[in-house]
Amino acid sequence: TISGILGFAEFGLQGGLIRYFGEHQAKENTNSVLTLFTSAFYIMFIIGFILMMLLLILLNTTDLFVLENIPLEFNEQIKISVIIYAIGCLINFPLLVIRSYITSDKNFRVLAIWDISRYAFLVTGFIFILENYLKIHWLVLWDLFITTVIGLSVYIWGLDRNKFRISLR
Repeated sequence: TISGILGFAEFGLQGGLIRYFGEHQAKENTNSVLTLFTSAFYIMFIIGFILMMLLLILLNTTDLFVLENIPLEFNEQIKISVIIYAIGCLINFPLLVIRSYITSDKNFRVLAIWDISRYAFLVTGFIFILENYLKIHWLVLWDLFITTVIGLSVYIWGLDRNKFRISLR
């Protein structure tokens, strides 16, 4: 899937972030953690932006996303889905930084809540959408919505505010 292929686009940065977040947290160096978080957030946003632009350029300049022997209606839905996914890169890549911090903090309860709630809402939404609409782009939009809401909820309520205050200045 496109999601799986683009998962490689983070170039292993998430693993490195977990390591360095953990290292700076062990030294109780809050300023370094904040600097690392802010820098990584912007780098991941830029990677997401570049991927979004590449997907949109590919979509408009090639027939890569046109599938033969599939009704034209589904080809249009696939194109809309790629556009939605491309926009989602702007959200999903910065969320990797938040997830890396939570992983390095060994806050596995929050990670479990993040994963379980995301998949529970995804499956529920997918079943509803498939039963009522049968539109591919609605599935992709639902995935983006749930990923964003759950990720931001974890960011807002899941971090230990006494240890680490995040401000994107």
